[in-house]
Amino acid sequence: AGPGMALGLVGNCAAFALGSAVPVPAIQELCIGCLFLVTCNFFLMTNVFAPLLVLEARRVKSVQPDLHPAVCLCQRRAIKRLKNQDEGINSIEMERPSKKLQKDVKERAELRFLRQRYAKRLLTRSMRAVAVVLFSALVGISTWLRGGRRIGYDPEDFLRGSSVHDAIQLLFEKFSIFPSALCFRNVDFAANQKEMLELYKAVTSSGFAMEAPFANHLSTMYRMLEHTRLNSSWAGKLADAATVAEGRREEERARVLSAVAEEASLNRTNAMPDFAPLGTGVSDAESFTITLLRLLSMPMDSSKAWQPERMNGSRVSLYLDLAGINQMSWGPSPNSTASDVPRIRFSSMPFFTAGLNTDEQYLDAVKKGLDAVKASTLKDSAFIHGSIFSYWEVLSELEPHMSAVVSSLIIGIAIGAVVCLDFDVVSILVACLSCYMLVVTVWGFAVLWAKLNAAFVAGLLVCMGLSIESVAHIVAGFAYARGSVQERLGHALAMALPASLAASCGVIVTLVPLAVFAPLFHLKYVLGMLALHAV
Repeated sequence: AGPGMALGLVGNCAAFALGSAVPVPAIQELCIGCLFLVTCNFFLMTNVFAPLLVLEARRVKSVQPDLHPAVCLCQRRAIKRLKNQDEGINSIEMERPSKKLQKDVKERAELRFLRQRYAKRLLTRSMRAVAVVLFSALVGISTWLRGGRRIGYDPEDFLRGSSVHDAIQLLFEKFSIFPSALCFRNVDFAANQKEMLELYKAVTSSGFAMEAPFANHLSTMYRMLEHTRLNSSWAGKLADAATVAEGRREEERARVLSAVAEEASLNRTNAMPDFAPLGTGVSDAESFTITLLRLLSMPMDSSKAWQPERMNGSRVSLYLDLAGINQMSWGPSPNSTASDVPRIRFSSMPFFTAGLNTDEQYLDAVKKGLDAVKASTLKDSAFIHGSIFSYWEVLSELEPHMSAVVSSLIIGIAIGAVVCLDFDVVSILVACLSCYMLVVTVWGFAVLWAKLNAAFVAGLLVCMGLSIESVAHIVAGFAYARGSVQERLGHALAMALPASLAASCGVIVTLVPLAVFAPLFHLKYVLGMLALHAV
């Protein structure tokens, strides 16, 4: 049992160590706890359980009572009563071997069937062909079923009968527009204004997104700069430009606006029709920050914020506040001194994900948004945030993460088998293929009733750990047995198969009463997956 336990430890550690890399904190904590648990279990089995078995064997041979409080007194009385009988202890010792012999004869008959008939039948060409076809069919069907997987949660699973069920059901099925934000972190805002606006345009033009009702903070800043410079004289010039001949009207208007942009210190070369018609702000970081801080301080008297300009009022700071300027994070500039102005460290541009009615549309919206960010020069400093967007982004990453975990698990089992199974190539190959078949089968058939989410991944990781437990002892028994292939296979089956069958039956019997009272969510994602693995 030692090599099998060691291989099981390696497989469990590989499964849960790789599972801790899944980007869901709950799954990471589960895997870390299971990793600690399987390590402690191996230590206790090898250093506590085995010595206790030796002590128990010595107690039975010396006809001593068990010291457990629940049975100690009863066993003392029984031993004393038998010793006082006329036959004496010698007759007891004579009777015990005969009963033990009958039991051993029965056990040997069962094991003889596994060693001789069952092992011999498994090695025939027809059974080997059946095994190959069955393995290929299970893997093929499971892989095909995985293609029809659904992602997310069903409120019916965990909110049936709850007072909030209808509200959550509407959120999942009817709502199709949700707030999100394009966030920038540690970006040189002054030097990358055009790139930030281009990325915002790409994200909001992805097909499942729309701009927020109020302009982003950069566009609002430009408009406020134009507004502070566009006094009555410039307004008159624009009015005059509208009266010139039709052929020169646009040219004259462009000339006037260019003069306004120059006075407002806007860069016309970076003009964008949608977000910066007259150009972007200055590219010098310090000048950019000073300009923004001056705008935020208008008016100096906050009581005049909503008053019109004819009463010395100014609404510039209020418009900038609506654009999210006051939600920015500020910090010291690199190599800063006490006199340096602060730099913007974090900002966001709001938008809405819209037109989302099906799970596929949610996933498509996430993919298009992430692709737009990855195609930008600011991909290392920009990301999309939103409660619904982030929720579906995590769900969309679960399947590729789990595929990588399964592949890495098989590699880890192969490495562990090389060490624990004395470089037996056949045993290593059987261990890897058997574990792969178990994991893929559970994954494929479980999608018939469950959606891919964090609970599904947690259940699949547990099944990964159990898969190596189901295979390790049989494979180790085969690797360390001597003789012909039939003798080695028979020895492995006789040693480990009865215990594996007993464990599977025990799991199923234990899950049956739990299934009667468990919520539907637990029935799908815990009991159902464990029962499927046991079968």
